[in-house]
Amino acid sequence: MIDDLQEFSAAIASHWRGTKFSGVDASEEATRYDTTTLETPLPALWSVLRSSLFATVLILRSVMARAIGDAKLATDQGAPCILGVAVREYTDF
Repeated sequence: MIDDLQEFSAAIASHWRGTKFSGVDASEEATRYDTTTLETPLPALWSVLRSSLFATVLILRSVMARAIGDAKLATDQGAPCILGVAVREYTDF
């Protein structure tokens, strides 16, 4: 599951970097885009990204809590690996 989440976050980050919106600072949006863009697609895109980020953080929070609280997962071999992947996921976003 954590590998799927890692692939998902990498795909989202890659797709975001590929859009024209990613290179524009929020303070420059009003001068770079017309009102139609600012009213419809841009808010929808931010909503999708915010929802994706929120869902990913909730999943990672649960994974980290489980890795720390479960005796079988909180071994010297298991927990560092799981938590390391979770921390890398946080940095992807």
